[in-house]
Amino acid sequence: FPTRRSSDLTKELAQKYPEVQFCMATCSNANEEPYLKNYHTFMGAIYQGRYAAGVAAGMKLKELIDDGIISESEAKIGYVGAYPYAEVISGYTAFLLGARSVVPQAVMTVKYTNSWNDYRTEKKYARELIDEHCIIISKNSPTAAQDTACEETSSDVPVYNVSYNQSMLDIAPTTYLTGCKINWKPYMKSAIDAVLNDKVIEKHVKGNVNGNDVGAGFDEEWVSMLEFNDIAVANGTKERVQKVISFIFVWRQCHLKPKSSICFGMLRLHRIKAYRTIAEMTDHFKPNPLFLQQILFSLQCEQCIKSWPIEISTQRPRHTP
Repeated sequence: FPTRRSSDLTKELAQKYPEVQFCMATCSNANEEPYLKNYHTFMGAIYQGRYAAGVAAGMKLKELIDDGIISESEAKIGYVGAYPYAEVISGYTAFLLGARSVVPQAVMTVKYTNSWNDYRTEKKYARELIDEHCIIISKNSPTAAQDTACEETSSDVPVYNVSYNQSMLDIAPTTYLTGCKINWKPYMKSAIDAVLNDKVIEKHVKGNVNGNDVGAGFDEEWVSMLEFNDIAVANGTKERVQKVISFIFVWRQCHLKPKSSICFGMLRLHRIKAYRTIAEMTDHFKPNPLFLQQILFSLQCEQCIKSWPIEISTQRPRHTP
């Protein structure tokens, strides 16, 4: 995993060799001084994947509650994080929000290893979380530590795991549910093509461009789900997760800025599609009304607000939930 130190060193090399294009994954210092035309950063919006994975976790918690195996107050998630960095915090926050969209009572305990890759500590913390009666264990490292801990547990209550970046179905065939990953191929392929054709990378890569930094999620296939364990996931999980991904995609389309009056109609169409998707989801999701309020303001449609099936304040929220 790139660190601040490695990204600073890479930027120093970029300054030394201006004829070479340097691209750093997961870093964010491309737009900092000194600004270099040949230094670029990129990152997948993995929090989108973690939200969708959290929905899968919530579905499993709901199944266990419905079957009388656990109570709503026992819907507890354990998360083994690396560092208290924005990437990690946004990831486990999205995961918890995804789970709560299904089981609002779900809570989470987070333990930091202060390392991007520490198998022993990760497994130790996973076992501690299991001992603290966590039902779902997730992570932001690619090792098999947490997955192995779940598969080896002797807990009286079933424990399941949600992985990251690679499927753990072969490691944990009875406890692995699913996971999410960053797909680096779209950026790398486009960046290489840009360099080979003497083009500016940020003008050639499809994504959210900010100076010399680019990011994207499900919409540009930078983020995807891992395989589902059919014998472990709750019924209907695949369909529900796919619906969430479709919603995220439409939500992104709603924020397109029309470049001319020609594409304004398309933007309006996307907003109508988003409203319909949200309306369908409320029959199953029952999301936070403040979250719905934020969505409706993004649609900028007074008719949508007036016709919404639940009571929502017409004052714009100060903070995005």
